[in-house]
Amino acid sequence: MQGESSVNYADPDIWLTLAAAASAHPPRVTPFASWVQCESGWAWRRRLPDFDLWAVTSGNGVAKLAGKSIRVSAGTVLMLRPGDEVDIDQDENDRLHVGYCHYDYRNRPAARLLAPRVVSLTEPSAAWERLRAVISAVHRRNSSGPAQASIDLAALLMELHIQAARSEGALPPPMDPRVRIAINMLRSRFDRRTTLAEAAAVAKLAPDTFSRLFHAEAGQTFRAYCVAVRIERARELLSETALNVTEVAEVLGYTDYRLFARQFAQHNRGCPPSRWRGANPG
Repeated sequence: MQGESSVNYADPDIWLTLAAAASAHPPRVTPFASWVQCESGWAWRRRLPDFDLWAVTSGNGVAKLAGKSIRVSAGTVLMLRPGDEVDIDQDENDRLHVGYCHYDYRNRPAARLLAPRVVSLTEPSAAWERLRAVISAVHRRNSSGPAQASIDLAALLMELHIQAARSEGALPPPMDPRVRIAINMLRSRFDRRTTLAEAAAVAKLAPDTFSRLFHAEAGQTFRAYCVAVRIERARELLSETALNVTEVAEVLGYTDYRLFARQFAQHNRGCPPSRWRGANPG
């Protein structure tokens, strides 16, 4: 397909390159952005003058783009570009519901840095949340709307790159939400030692099942992860607050200072917390 993206998501530096391009070439959103359920009899045939992010949230249809036929359904995003000739029909028995936004750039980035023309979402809810933010900002009735829409769209475009990379196997799939909710709980409650049973209950799983799932998703055991995040927080407190080492251990739920010092050293190349603070002042 002419002008198709050639982003090499396997390149370890690609994300820094894409971030630099997003900063150097911020998108500018037009007033044409909305959520719609396509009307009965709707069809779209047009040559585009600008970029259009066209995302299907439900329904079915067929799009013809650059001579290729593409089935579109929930989770399909078409990243249309200036000059594209669009030809889309919907299934009248399962009409399309779509979100879209037209945009352009003051200085367009190289085609090799644009997301693929067709992205099959691996985590639709993340994309829909960002698209809602774009559309809401577009229709905001104050002068901040266009700037906010541009920022939100840049974030959405990066999200689509991430999901395209996942669909190609260049990034791992998103973390299981049952593990993610448990991790969020752990990171909001550093002052207490959450047990495996408590975390499993939050995830609504049996402890043994949760333990296996957690290890598969996080790459380490639940207990090892708990220690790692507690020590991570200890480094932050030692760098950013006036709490002394003993107080840091106490606020992180340690009743045995020697255990805290030993675990801290194990996670910091043998450096004890007192010496680490001296080498890393806030």
